[in-house]
Amino acid sequence: MHNNILELPFAGISLDKEGNIAKVNHLAESHFGTSNRQLQQRPLSSWFDDGEHLTTLIAAACQGESSSATLWLKRPYKPLTLHIAPTDDEIFILLIDETYRIQAEDLRQQHAITDAVARIALEMAHEIKNPLAALRAAAQWLSESAKEKELEIALHMIGETDRIKDRIDTFLQLGPRANTAMEPINIHALIDAVTLSDIQANTMKLIRNFDPSIPPLMMHANRMRQAFENLWRNAIEANSTIIEWRTRITAANHHLLEHEGSVVEISICNDGKPIPRDLIDHIFDPFITSKQRGSGLGLAIVQRVIQEHHGLLKLNTHAQMTSFTIQLPLNRGLQ
Repeated sequence: MHNNILELPFAGISLDKEGNIAKVNHLAESHFGTSNRQLQQRPLSSWFDDGEHLTTLIAAACQGESSSATLWLKRPYKPLTLHIAPTDDEIFILLIDETYRIQAEDLRQQHAITDAVARIALEMAHEIKNPLAALRAAAQWLSESAKEKELEIALHMIGETDRIKDRIDTFLQLGPRANTAMEPINIHALIDAVTLSDIQANTMKLIRNFDPSIPPLMMHANRMRQAFENLWRNAIEANSTIIEWRTRITAANHHLLEHEGSVVEISICNDGKPIPRDLIDHIFDPFITSKQRGSGLGLAIVQRVIQEHHGLLKLNTHAQMTSFTIQLPLNRGLQ
């Protein structure tokens, strides 16, 4: 096996009995981002997050046991399934990249969450909005004939019912949308409509890095504008000094379910306050926020809108820059 590993049609590694790398083929090199020469004689366990578990599996292989495990490679950070099998004089490991499978499972789970919230939203519409409207009408009627003290109370009731209605309306934006006809939209004009009238010239620099070759995309203009507004507002509220919009066309993307063609990427990047690490994995879930007065629905609504357009929303954040990237199928509905 040691001599033939370079000819295998899949990523393979051979280890010596101490668990050190003896040989990798070029497909395995691509996973580690380095050469066979740099990998040789280094413990394989040092490349993975759960190195102790891998060391245990390798020790078992030395005793003749085969096993499999999904572990996270440290750099580049991604999940790999390792199929470990002993041979006469070495240990052979087959590597399977699980990135797309795990992302697809996460995406299906996110869809399930937003669908559940959508059902709750519809229930809330029936249970709350009608009696709330009646309560406001009663408060309005009282205010028309009330004296000074009673008027103050009535106006307070009107204000509070309006505030609750606004919160409910925001929540209902997570609900399923009617089959509204899509139309061709210039995404750059839509981005400009959201941002150019709201630039804080003294404190924030706006960069527009647009790909002029992007054609009009089939979308619901009001819903997509709402998504852009929420992302823009998030960047502003992060106290950013630089906000950049980027658009481009990329090659086929396997992250979009049921789509194999090119995609349009729309990114908004800012140098403001980074998202706390403990929120990153749940940042698109409803009611998750790091803001003291935030509703926690803004990014959940963005994700819902992107799902309606058969796209994907991704987050990339670190100390210097936070970016949200929307991926949309190119010309969906125009073929």
